[in-house]
Amino acid sequence: MENPDQRAAISRLFVILRRITRIVKILPFAYLLVLALCMALDSIMPEWFCRIADNVLNLPAYSIIGMCGIGRLLKLCSWHRVACLLPSATKVANYVDSYVITFTQGEMVVLHAFFVLTFFLFLALSYRHFFAR
Repeated sequence: MENPDQRAAISRLFVILRRITRIVKILPFAYLLVLALCMALDSIMPEWFCRIADNVLNLPAYSIIGMCGIGRLLKLCSWHRVACLLPSATKVANYVDSYVITFTQGEMVVLHAFFVLTFFLFLALSYRHFFAR
């Protein structure tokens, strides 16, 4: 028979693993929601707020890859992987704007509106998939 201390340690590990899984599940969706809200309010908010939001919400590529890797290790669904990868579309657009061609102000507004619409549409579909059954 197992030692009660070992059972307690194993049960604590399961509790920790459940918490980690819950946080990893929710984090990309919450980040996507905040990013979409900031992009939607980008033209309304003052310049200093936009700069702070850009600095805070700027996820490096290794963070996106790490979230996808952790999701894969925890065997999370494809919705989670898409939620992790969607913010990288803004990074690609910024790279193209900086190094390939320069977008006009109107093109950037249309691009941001498209991203916001895509993010909210994805969040609505994922909410419907997970919670409105």
